[in-house]
Amino acid sequence: EGFVLVETPVPTRLKTRNDVALNYDWSSDMREVTYVIQKYTLNTAADLFGYLDTETGEMSVEGTGTGLDKQLYSVLSTTEERAALKSLVFNTDTIENIGYEWCLNSHYDYDTERTEKYFPNLTGSLVLPSNLKIIGNYAFRGNPGFTSNLVIPDGVTTIGDYAFYGCNYLNGNLVIPDSVTTIGGSAFSGC
Repeated sequence: EGFVLVETPVPTRLKTRNDVALNYDWSSDMREVTYVIQKYTLNTAADLFGYLDTETGEMSVEGTGTGLDKQLYSVLSTTEERAALKSLVFNTDTIENIGYEWCLNSHYDYDTERTEKYFPNLTGSLVLPSNLKIIGNYAFRGNPGFTSNLVIPDGVTTIGDYAFYGCNYLNGNLVIPDSVTTIGGSAFSGC
């Protein structure tokens, strides 16, 4: 007598911010666990991380570090991981430097004599971190899937050589603040 059984809906997907997300199948006696969010270290100081949701393709960049210095095509080392990446979201305001080739998206394969994309499904808007100061050489080269406006945050002083080269589907405005003192060669060629 004092107990009432209440049925509550059970979530079909539970996500966590560590290396794994759980997908429970409550209809059977067995619990099915699948990895949905993968965690990647994005810099040598190991204080910036990318959380790639393999279901949606969104990578959330988080942490306390100031520089992204590991090339994303090296961090996402398999074709499957690279194909899963569809969008980048910077969820930290500590990043000041996006380094050399950080999100370079194309390379020339001398064996096949073709240019190939590292991230064939990376699309959408590119919203840069608000405290950014340096965009390195080749930082976002060859990302034709970026669309809409490209707004360089106030405070950026340097845009490196070929930084946005080949981002040819940017179809909005390019906004460069007065804080920029150096724009490298071919930084916006092919845009």
